[in-house]
Amino acid sequence: MFGIQSSYVVVPQFLYNLFVIGGGAISLIMTAMLARCLVFRKARPAFPYLLLILFLSKLLFQLSVTGKICGHMMIGG
Repeated sequence: MFGIQSSYVVVPQFLYNLFVIGGGAISLIMTAMLARCLVFRKARPAFPYLLLILFLSKLLFQLSVTGKICGHMMIGG
């Protein structure tokens, strides 16, 4: 199911869908939580963790959308 080619990585379709849909949704949620963290100064210790989750979710979303991560059903045959 997993395969590494020269310009992309093939993952199971379910995992690809999770990266695209989940990565976009988590990015929006984390952006809202970071804005809330900046407005209300109480949750300051959570700020680095929120930034890390935001970075990882945006990275997975971006790699999936640009075609660097492909679902196995996206490869023609």
